[in-house]
This record gives sequence, structure tokens and C-alpha cells, in this order.
Amino acid sequence: MRAANNWNDQAALLQLRSALEGSAVEVGRGATVDEIFVGLRARFGLTVTQARHKLINLRREPGQSIHALGTQIQGLIRLAYPTMAQAEHTVLAIEQIKRTLDNKSVMTPTGCPI
Repeated sequence: MRAANNWNDQAALLQLRSALEGSAVEVGRGATVDEIFVGLRARFGLTVTQARHKLINLRREPGQSIHALGTQIQGLIRLAYPTMAQAEHTVLAIEQIKRTLDNKSVMTPTGCPI
């Protein structure tokens, strides 16, 4: 975010604070962007263990596109395995999508079994 917009630390902090809404605003009182992210993860995010558990038990929701499923899986993998290399994240995401779609209880958006 910072590099893409050419922001210094102070500008990034102000932009992040202005983007927060609702109950996230009170978490946005941290002195740095990193402090705010830590607070947001603690309050609204999943722990590593929770993300891994959710990934293992993930099922495709009725009406959920494969793209949305893939996006959800990628986000959970980033949370569940934060120190894993990006290339390994990609391999794991592909394997997880295949496992999820091979599940006989998974339904297509039209309600028909895959």
C-alpha cells in the first residue's frame, strides 16, 4: 500500500485510520500502521490455528463461484501459514481447491452435485 501510493509512514497511517469504520475505529488508535494491523487481527482476524482448522473443514457455499472459493482459500492460507513462501502458498491453494471440489457433498451454484 505504501509503496504503490508513494506514501510515507505518516501518510499510510492517516489513510488507514480514515478507512476504518464502525467498531474498527477504536482499534485504529495505534501509533503505527503495524500496531493497527496487530489490533485489527487480534480483534477481528483468525489465529493461525483457527485459519488452519477452517481451511481443513472448508466447504463450498451454495452459490459460491470457484473464483470466490479460490480467493477465500488463498486468504486462509496466508493466515494459516504466514512464513511460507509465496510459491508454496500457490501450490497449497491449488491442492486445497482440488480437495474442496472433489468433495462429493460440494454442490455447484445450480445445486447439482459436481
